Amino acid sequence: MSILDDLYSYLPMPPDELSIGGCSCQPLTVHRDSRGCLFELIKEAIPSQEPYAIPQMCYCSRTEPGCARDKDAWHWHQVQTDRFVVLAGIAVFGLSDWHKTERVILHGGTPVMLTVPPNALHCYHNIGWEPLLVINFPTELYDPDDERRVKFSAVETPPPWSYPDEG
Repeated sequence: MSILDDLYSYLPMPPDELSIGGCSCQPLTVHRDSRGCLFELIKEAIPSQEPYAIPQMCYCSRTEPGCARDKDAWHWHQVQTDRFVVLAGIAVFGLSDWHKTERVILHGGTPVMLTVPPNALHCYHNIGWEPLLVINFPTELYDPDDERRVKFSAVETPPPWSYPDEG
């Protein structure tokens, strides 16, 4: 076991069911051996991957330590479902339904697929000390007209981290 694996063992596993409607976390089966590990990201047998929600694309983003993908605003999609998996690093994802906010910590040590359905507000922040690699399997090709943003201050509860005033 590496020092990183030891650190990951102290982080909480996200619950399967989340309090924000339609959001869920699904642990992925990891096959480990002396060479490393393998885990399946997309497989027909995964129950949360309904036939009507087949991924239409896949992308990977890299976020530097201490940075957020959405610095000052929640975002959501009217049609698209996102499926995020953290490959490396540690992220805190914020999820909201406009009235409450839920915090989910995902990391590369234990792969979990976070499903975020249409209209669920979401954002994430690299809380680790190494670059964060996140892969997403959205159900739609990117359409800027499908994406909406709202300042954190417009939602009843803030995201699971705070930002200094940028004035």
